[in-house]
Amino acid sequence: MIRVMIGVRFCAVLLFLVSLNGNVSANESRSHTLAPGDVISVDVKNEPELKVSRVQIPENGTVSLPLIGRVELMRKTPQQAQAMITERYFKDYLKQPSVELSVDQFRPFYIDGKVNAPGSFNFSEGLTVSSAIEQAGGFANDADRAAITLLFETSLTGPVPAGLDDTVMPGDVITVN
Repeated sequence: MIRVMIGVRFCAVLLFLVSLNGNVSANESRSHTLAPGDVISVDVKNEPELKVSRVQIPENGTVSLPLIGRVELMRKTPQQAQAMITERYFKDYLKQPSVELSVDQFRPFYIDGKVNAPGSFNFSEGLTVSSAIEQAGGFANDADRAAITLLFETSLTGPVPAGLDDTVMPGDVITVN
């Protein structure tokens, strides 16, 4: 009987958590993922002929690297991409590859609505909604500072309400009403 009650409670908690999935907040923890427009470099230590510098990821999300050819980077974190490239070099070519993937420049983020200079802007680490709005020249006189939304680049459900301290990622769209 106790096992059944624990099972029922577990299922109830699980259903509650699943129901919350559609109500994503702008302050949820997200990590950088690679996408078209990002500029990367790949360095294989002690293998200078394999180094690739400042390659922009094209629309198809695939870059070509020496020896291993095409590598799909779309929606992978830099760490995941680095691990995958390391594995590909290890699998067919090198005994102990030491690969370093760096992101030289992330794709921009966007601001529209009631700011003084809407448009696209260069992304930098630690970017918040507040600092993004500053880059866009600040709030316009008729802006509602409490009516800000953030559309995640990866969103399937649309924009979510955002606060000034919420984190902005590359490709995100901030709208000030």
